[in-house]
Amino acid sequence: MAISKHTLDLIKLALEDRELTFKERQVIVEAAVKEGASVTEINAVLDSMVALRLRSYSKEQLKRCPSCGAQIPLISDDCFYCGAQLEKTSQTSTFAPPSYNISGEEAEIIRSENRRVEQEEFNITNCPDCGAPFPLMSNVCTHCGHVLHARQESEFNVKRLIAHINASSRKLLNSEPVTFKKVFDANMPKVKAMLLLMCYVSMPLYMDAVASYSGALAGLMWAIVLVLGAFVIVMMKVAINSETGNAVDVASFSAQLDFNKYTRYVDAFYGDNEEARRYLSKFAGVIRKVKTRNMLQHVKFAAFTVVVLLLPFVPHWLPYPSASWFVNNYLEEGFSLFK
Repeated sequence: MAISKHTLDLIKLALEDRELTFKERQVIVEAAVKEGASVTEINAVLDSMVALRLRSYSKEQLKRCPSCGAQIPLISDDCFYCGAQLEKTSQTSTFAPPSYNISGEEAEIIRSENRRVEQEEFNITNCPDCGAPFPLMSNVCTHCGHVLHARQESEFNVKRLIAHINASSRKLLNSEPVTFKKVFDANMPKVKAMLLLMCYVSMPLYMDAVASYSGALAGLMWAIVLVLGAFVIVMMKVAINSETGNAVDVASFSAQLDFNKYTRYVDAFYGDNEEARRYLSKFAGVIRKVKTRNMLQHVKFAAFTVVVLLLPFVPHWLPYPSASWFVNNYLEEGFSLFK
């Protein structure tokens, strides 16, 4: 005798979670027998449909690769070890939801079993691979390294982490770039201090008594240049790595904090997984790219500062008559200005 549509719908309802419990089988067999089917016949149909259902799966429903037994990758739909596809949807239509709302005692019992199985899967306290108790905080088994991330609605599902990483990456790429004006405005107090120092150092160099830069005075001038150069370098390094630099480049600073946070998440909840590390590596590459682009503006400001500090010395490096020339001319005319 053919199996009725009602019995087939009960089987589909029971196999929605890809698991047929003893209680579900018992309920289905009793319902089919009431409709005139034999126990042998309904059990054969059940075994056939269970085997067919197990060949139709999504990645989230697997704990291990069905081909080689390797752990399921976080994002990829193909096994990293054997290349097997982890999404089998060719039989999905066979196990589509029933065409009508099944009612009755049998359907309610099966729905209750589905909810119980779902709750048991959600409240896993032991590793499904090795059976060791799961650690209190980590989402990674400390014995075999199994990662519990299969459930899509779980707060630890890795797809949420990947979505956050991608969102942070897009936010950084779309952030307003750092400009020379921003760096200049942020360092305005230091610019004023440098201008005052430059005026203080350059004023004696233009006194009438200084008409030549030879001997000890030349050495003093170069010492001043070196001191100012070192001062500028130290000041720029502090500015870039301090609150001033962070205030100018808020987006990169925030992205770096997010990267550190996501790295801790991967270490604590998702294991040292190659796929998760690859997404973090891409995010780190975006951060480096943006930081390099913004650092160029800081370098421009440093070069601008050095050029401005050296401007007072430029006239003295140009060729002009030496002090001896003035002394000789004044002495010939009877003046003794330099005596």
